Amino acid sequence: MPKKLIPFVFGLALLPGLASAQLATDDDIVDRVVAVVGDSVVLQSQVMEGVQRIMLTQNAQLPEPGPELERLMSDMLEQLVSTVLISQEAARDSLIEVDEVLIEERVTEQIGQVTEQVGGQTALRQSLTGMGLTLAEYRDMRRSEIRQEQVQQMFIQSRLRNAPPIELTEDELLASFQAARAQLEQRPKLVTFDQVVMMPTPSEASVDTARTRLEALLTQVRE
Repeated sequence: MPKKLIPFVFGLALLPGLASAQLATDDDIVDRVVAVVGDSVVLQSQVMEGVQRIMLTQNAQLPEPGPELERLMSDMLEQLVSTVLISQEAARDSLIEVDEVLIEERVTEQIGQVTEQVGGQTALRQSLTGMGLTLAEYRDMRRSEIRQEQVQQMFIQSRLRNAPPIELTEDELLASFQAARAQLEQRPKLVTFDQVVMMPTPSEASVDTARTRLEALLTQVRE
């Protein structure tokens, strides 16, 4: 039976059983759509590739099908949907031009970091083989992702530069603080202040001396 793509369109909702479905061994299914964003789609394979990339970067094993893997794939799906939305908007901006030299530098740097984390080139190739990827394919995947990240950053920066200033009133700031107060970290006291009040008692001689000086000044003023 020929391979086929099974569309499963559900807007931006999460697909129940996404993790277990990805690990199924049905030879008739090569991929399926898990989200539709405008005129673009997010494939189940893209979600799994994103999760595998994170696991590789962290030098961690992919969890078995279950709640943990479902959470990872759910988070990745939300991230990919956001990425597609921003990319669609950025595509309409003809002024955005990526720096290909910078992209290649970042690709080389990140692959070098991953290689060190997993324990060398041989370990990296073995990990990639387990993911069904070659080193060249992994490099191409990272290049595409980094290019997309750069486009998004430039687009967001452009929008922020042209955005009108946000003015917040004191009441709005106070309300925001009160809403987040329970989540703020309690910090220990680092500085304390003490006030010492001293009430000096003058001697009789000091009082007499002060009185004499005041009387002399008063006499000078009257003259």
